[in-house]
Amino acid sequence: MLRKVAQLCLLAFALSVRLLAADLLEDLKGIPESNPYRPVLVQYASLSPEDRAALENWVSPTDDTTPLPVLTTEQKALARDLTAALVATTSAPPTTAADWAPATNPADPDNPFAALIPTVRPFRNLSRIAAKNAEIQSPSEAIETYAAIAQLGRQQRAGPSLIQQLTGVAIEGIAQAEAAERIGNLSAAQLQQLSAAFNGLQAAPSLTDSLSGERDLFFIPFMKKTVLPGLRALLDEEADPALITAPAESERTFTRDLRLSGMLDLGDGERRVLLENLETGVVLTLLENRAVEGIILTSIDFEKRLAYIRHEDREAVIHLQSKHIVERSRAAQKLLKMFDDFSLSPAARTRWLDGARAHSKGAEGYVRSLIHEYNVSLAVQILRARQARPMPLAKSDDDT
Repeated sequence: MLRKVAQLCLLAFALSVRLLAADLLEDLKGIPESNPYRPVLVQYASLSPEDRAALENWVSPTDDTTPLPVLTTEQKALARDLTAALVATTSAPPTTAADWAPATNPADPDNPFAALIPTVRPFRNLSRIAAKNAEIQSPSEAIETYAAIAQLGRQQRAGPSLIQQLTGVAIEGIAQAEAAERIGNLSAAQLQQLSAAFNGLQAAPSLTDSLSGERDLFFIPFMKKTVLPGLRALLDEEADPALITAPAESERTFTRDLRLSGMLDLGDGERRVLLENLETGVVLTLLENRAVEGIILTSIDFEKRLAYIRHEDREAVIHLQSKHIVERSRAAQKLLKMFDDFSLSPAARTRWLDGARAHSKGAEGYVRSLIHEYNVSLAVQILRARQARPMPLAKSDDDT
């Protein structure tokens, strides 16, 4: 169960975080002023859309069948300027997680997976532009460029999110691969320069810091702000309607004038719910998964005596025995939307609810137990990583 929760968190983060917005300059305002790479990012984001597209196509042509893209004289100068700006950051002090903190999304402030991280794709593009520009630099200049790219990768790994850390590893890999391509053409002195440049890189953050940042910034807030309120609300729906606090009249939307007037089970899976609009006197006959005046009967659970209806982005639960119609809270809808977004099966949803229902301290205790299991699993993974040993190479015919 815990592994599924963690996988869901990672997937939600990967899909929800905005990596590059249409207005990159606007998003860059969220980067802390303390981040030494902010100026070069602003320089990159300030390019015209045409120049930025040309540079990106230069390092990664979109069509192999056409001649390789050629930059204008002005665009070549832009590539040199960006490379120089990146090299200038090599002497910047080590960054911390605070320098890479994602910005809260004002449209969804309580959702850690809606955070804004505008640095990931631009940094990858900057690294590739600098690496491409290094191809026309002297060996000594190119070594400085490779070191600057690798240092950027190391610094990016201080970010608290997994995607920032993985991007940092990839960026450092770009530098290593490009440097390896030129090793055969370097003199002994240049090889010493290359060795010294890479040995002088700032140390990468510890594995503990990296994984703990992901937990503290994303996993735990997600569990507390989305999963816990959602499970509470869903369990409340199953309770005796008399125990449920009715929403204020101003908070009710499409159910305000509706009451349950009847239900039919015609056999062969054909079931209908009849709702009367007290304002108009019109009776709506709802069939599952068919819209009637914008209202859809999404499912019926005869065992629990519950039916579920939806109108636009709001949902409601009909207690068939008491005839109460209770609109779902935003918390319940948010969790259910997450289920839908990631195509979790009904059985998976049931396991979540069963776990919360069966726990002696309800949803709160269940979520605390999941967080505890996550922490134990995290400690085990860190210990295993520290104790890892390289696998011996298989013996080849040449060794005999």
